[in-house]
Amino acid sequence: MLVKKRKVIFLSLAAILVMAFMINGLMERQRLEVLQSVAGNTGEEGQAADAPSQPKILGEAQLVDADAAEDAGVSVTVGAVSNGYFADARINRQKARDEAVELLQSIVSDEGAEEQSKREAAEELGVIATLIAKESDMESLIKAKGFADAVVVMGESDVTVVVQSDGLSGTDVSKIKEIVMSEAAIGAENIKIIEVK
Repeated sequence: MLVKKRKVIFLSLAAILVMAFMINGLMERQRLEVLQSVAGNTGEEGQAADAPSQPKILGEAQLVDADAAEDAGVSVTVGAVSNGYFADARINRQKARDEAVELLQSIVSDEGAEEQSKREAAEELGVIATLIAKESDMESLIKAKGFADAVVVMGESDVTVVVQSDGLSGTDVSKIKEIVMSEAAIGAENIKIIEVK
């Protein structure tokens, strides 16, 4: 009987581990799709054909704001997107999240699953709900600062912000950085800002 319980626990833990890898893969795939769609028809990720060969890093001469040196570590690149990019990005992000949520909900509702597996799946559902809320909050706050549109994608340890702008100043980058750092509690070196026109 004890051996059978151990096997069930082992199999449950293995299933949770596989599920975690699958969810991580789905979310990373969604993040890469956002980055690739911004790259559009460019040769490099996040760079437009007329952009410099290296991404702009805050603190370099390309940014003119006096306080830009404070923001060293935030990566800023320029990308090209289609007209419906922001709506499409939100739809694609939602599809990836829906797949992960469906997988987790199937574990929670499975009567044969161990209670620990159900608890861990429910916790993961909570994490996804928190990510969705934080991304939405950051997008709203960025738009409230005067930007036409923005899509935020949170990874495990980084945040990518795609923002519509006719040219980001050091002040603009600082505004975005402050929003992301306060909402996501990450360092500036883990923030990537992609400007699209």
